[in-house]
Formats: sequence, C-alpha cells, structure tokens
Amino acid sequence: MGWETGLIGACAAISASCITQPVDVLKATFFLFGEGQGTKPTWKQVVGHIYKAGGVRGFYNGISATCLRQLLFSGGRFTINDYLQSTVMKGDVGVLGKILCGATAGSLGAILSCPADLVLVRMQTDLKHAPSARRNYKHVFDGLSRIVKEEGISQWYRGVEALVMRGMFVTAGQFTTYDTTKKFLVGRLQWNKDNVGTHLTASTTAGTVSSMIVNPMDVIKSRMMASKKAADSATLKAGEKAPMHYTGNVDCILTLLRTEGPLAFYKGLTPCFCRQCPQVILMWTIFEQYKKAYAYLVPPPKK
Repeated sequence: MGWETGLIGACAAISASCITQPVDVLKATFFLFGEGQGTKPTWKQVVGHIYKAGGVRGFYNGISATCLRQLLFSGGRFTINDYLQSTVMKGDVGVLGKILCGATAGSLGAILSCPADLVLVRMQTDLKHAPSARRNYKHVFDGLSRIVKEEGISQWYRGVEALVMRGMFVTAGQFTTYDTTKKFLVGRLQWNKDNVGTHLTASTTAGTVSSMIVNPMDVIKSRMMASKKAADSATLKAGEKAPMHYTGNVDCILTLLRTEGPLAFYKGLTPCFCRQCPQVILMWTIFEQYKKAYAYLVPPPKK
C-alpha cells in the first residue's frame, strides 16, 4: 500500500493514544518519582499528586505532543516497515526479516519523532516538579519553540539514543509478534484473518511482549528528557528539589543502578503494562478496521 499504510497506522496510533493518555501520564510520572532517592511510590501517591497539581486535566497533559509524536513515529515506522518488506525484501520475509525491517523502521521513526517525544515527556511529568521548576508548555509547538530559545535546537534530540534503542526493539518485537501470531492463528488454527478475535489475540500477545521490552528504555528515556541543566536549580525556592541532571545515557543508567538498584529499570511496570498493552491492542485492532474502511472507500484499481 505504500504511504497509505503509514497514514492508516498514524491515525490508528493517534486514536489509541487519545484513549490511553491518562495511563501514559501516570506511567511517566511513576518513572520520575523517588528520583535519586530509592523510594518506591504507590498508585495513591502518584494519582493524588497529579490530581492535586492539575485536576482531571492533569491526566491529559501533553495530548498535543502525543498526537504529533504518533503522527511522526507510528506514521514513519508503518511506512518504512511496509516499504522494506514489500519493495526491498519482496514477499514473505520470514521472522528474521520481519525483525530487521521492524528494527530499522522503529529506529528511523524514533529519530523523526524525538523532538515531539521530548516535549511529550516534559509536559506529562511537569506536575511532578515544584511550581517554580515547571516549564508550563502551552502545547507541543510552544514547547518546541521554547526549547530552541532557552536551550538550543540541539536539545530537540536530548535522549535520542535511548529513544532509538526503544523504537528499534519495541517495533521489532511488536510488529514481528503481531504478524507471526496472526499468521499462526490464520494458517495453523484456521482463524479468519479479518475477524476481530484474531486481531485482539495477536495484538494482546504483541502488547505483552512489547511491555517487557519497553519499560527499562522508557525509564531511561523519561529520566533523560525530563532532566534539567544544573544551572536551572538557581531558579528554585528554598526547600524545593530540582530534577536531576544526567550527562548522558550511561550516566543515567549508572546513577539508577547506584541510587535505586536494578529493579529501578522496571519501576512503573504495572502502569507501563496498563498503558502499553491496551495501546497496542487498540492500535492494531483500529488499524485493521481503518484498513478495511480505506479499501472500501478507495478500492484498488482493476488489473
């Protein structure tokens, strides 16, 4: 289908993300709670903190950045994955070929979406910080422009290494698991390939796999993107704590290991699973429905 696949994938991902946004905000806030202290937050603490700081709207912080991020990331990876499989490799590429195509598509999609992802993380976790340490971006484009003015355009790609690794592994795992599971259900068990039950089963498997892959990378990505320069601490009031500053991904990983232990990489696993699994299920199920609708509205030319 070419670019049409990317457009359908982007629309499906945006639709799913609008539903799962509150859980995504909760997940991102979980990643930063107890930063550098080794403390483990409870659901009640995190939910209460978000609600107290921003009310119900606080759970939808960053929705504009979410939509732009999905347009770039999911649109890019669906387009690139489809192009690699259909044009470059041609035909049934097998499991290894699917992994390679997914990894390439995910890494390139992550590079495209990094600026939007940076603003998304900052908007989602803003309420976690003290009032004087908040950035208070109005929307994604305000965030992008302010980053250029206040920190330089190079900061658009802060944390890009962790984001590329995340995009590469999660797309390879998610796309390959979904395609392989769906092929098994249709080929071996004789399920209907256009049946919602087939899509739900395949996407649930893909969501579970991707949740286990993505959590450690999301922790690192969130810590890197939410961190501030050490000089910014001068703006804080007495008694307020600044977000930690990391010199790079390696420093972030070593700091987490030293201060919070190896289990810190799976901090927020429950909200991650609660967001990632429904997100993947919704995205693939909606994708299949959008694809059928597109085929109905724009039938392929007769040969």
